Amino acid sequence: MPTASDVQAALAHLLSSLPPGSNPFNALHRWLWTTLKHDMPRSFYIQLYILMGIFAFNFIVLAISIGLQIAYKRFWVWRVEAGSLRPHASHTWAIPIALYYPLAIFTIARSLPWYRGTGLVDEYIGLRLTMFWLPGSGAWLATHALAAGYIQHVYMNSPDSSGANKAQRRLTWGVLLEWLAFLISMAPFCAIAHRHWTKSLDMVRDIDAKLLQQAATFTGSFSTNDIAWLGPALLARGEQQLKVIKSVRIVFGLYAGWLVVLISFIDVAGGLHLRSLGQILKRFESIRLDGQLERGDRRQMRIFRQTYAGLVGTVAVFTMVCLGMMAFALFVAVRPQQALTEPTSMQAVDLGIYYIHAVFGGIIGLILLRFTLTTTIFAQPGDHSLSISDPTSQSCGGTFSASKHASRSTKRAHQLTGIGVSTVVEIRHEDGAEVGGEHFELQPASGFFTPSSGSDDAKLDEKQLDRLDEAEEKGVSELYFLDLEGKREEGRR
Repeated sequence: MPTASDVQAALAHLLSSLPPGSNPFNALHRWLWTTLKHDMPRSFYIQLYILMGIFAFNFIVLAISIGLQIAYKRFWVWRVEAGSLRPHASHTWAIPIALYYPLAIFTIARSLPWYRGTGLVDEYIGLRLTMFWLPGSGAWLATHALAAGYIQHVYMNSPDSSGANKAQRRLTWGVLLEWLAFLISMAPFCAIAHRHWTKSLDMVRDIDAKLLQQAATFTGSFSTNDIAWLGPALLARGEQQLKVIKSVRIVFGLYAGWLVVLISFIDVAGGLHLRSLGQILKRFESIRLDGQLERGDRRQMRIFRQTYAGLVGTVAVFTMVCLGMMAFALFVAVRPQQALTEPTSMQAVDLGIYYIHAVFGGIIGLILLRFTLTTTIFAQPGDHSLSISDPTSQSCGGTFSASKHASRSTKRAHQLTGIGVSTVVEIRHEDGAEVGGEHFELQPASGFFTPSSGSDDAKLDEKQLDRLDEAEEKGVSELYFLDLEGKREEGRR
């Protein structure tokens, strides 16, 4: 520990070497700041290096992925497919997340000299830390949107109920595990940020106290009126610190609100299958028997209305949470003087700000879990089949069960994506026995009408495809089937 004479000699040498017109207070402040050392544990630096390694690895993988997609011309932000606008969260958020990783690495690398005590303290390092860890949590949420969107895609295109149930179980556990991993991973970083911020304030108070003490005991080396300029400088220092704290609080509140908006957007746009809503609405408008909805259709209409109400309510909750967190941050920002004079109050406020995000994250996670599961209830693959009497079949008076066939838009979608949609037509007697044991599979993607038992093939020409499209628009089911002699007949209802 330097003695008073050492400090006086060092100050005299420092002030004598200042260029003309410079502020001696800033020089004193920098000099005192570099004399303070930090006692950060070794595990703290290990965590920072591990975090930098994870960010670097993710950035490399993401950059390679974007490069390959651009090279193969598969990169898009919004893609129009089969007449519907479908958002792709993977591409929508790929560029912001890719830009986030180098920013985070640069911020951590810039803060390492200060943590070691080998460099000057950056007053705005807390602001930068606050700005980069909140978008980082947005990367976790984008991962959740990708997982939920993929599982729901499997769910909507599952050929049977077993695959749908399996996808629903994956969705449930996936959402729970994702939010658990999000909260667990963010808690240590919140603690690190809280420790860094409180340590910074303690160091600032220590420096200001040393300045006041040395200004009161040391005279004669600055000028004839050394205390006169040091007092206003300390007051200016206090005002500057208040501005820094206020800016940090305001930016934190804005980013917290942005995070809530991010959650609502990627989960509503990425997790919810917008195309399925249009299909179900179209089905409710077109499929009516005797002017009335069937019992199952009424139930699905009720569930759909509840889901829509849940969507509106969820967005309202997100908006209220966003406004509440921003209002809380601004309320704290207008009372920085109390936080400076009461260290206990300052620590409690900071701890509350950092961990209130984790609490809201858990609440929002539960809301999203219920919302996501609700949106998948009305999309059961088995509910797309109809049972309609066939009055033209006088010999065997049977019924047929047919799933809603796909139009030529599905064929065009198959040409774009390579995914085909099959419609299975089964013809049965009233007693449940199959007519001739024939199972016909209509594949609009390939344009062939093929009996699965291999009796013979019938090719649908362009006119028949047009008639199928017209029948779909009018809500009329049109079937082509083979009788026992292999002749093709046409049945209409």
